[in-house]
Amino acid sequence: MINAGRYCVDILHTVGAAIGALKKFEAAILKDHLKSCVKTAFSGKSPREQDAKLLEIYGLIEGMRK
Repeated sequence: MINAGRYCVDILHTVGAAIGALKKFEAAILKDHLKSCVKTAFSGKSPREQDAKLLEIYGLIEGMRK
């Protein structure tokens, strides 16, 4: 769009739409991860594995906030 000489505001709207779509995709992947991998970790008996998953989720959410 830049090379084509498009109006800056149009480019910013397009970038914003792309970022929004990626954030929705990211949230969907996190939801699936929680429903599968994390659920499996918590159905097991290993507190160590559960703690590791909690730290993993915390890191993911923290990274998503940036």
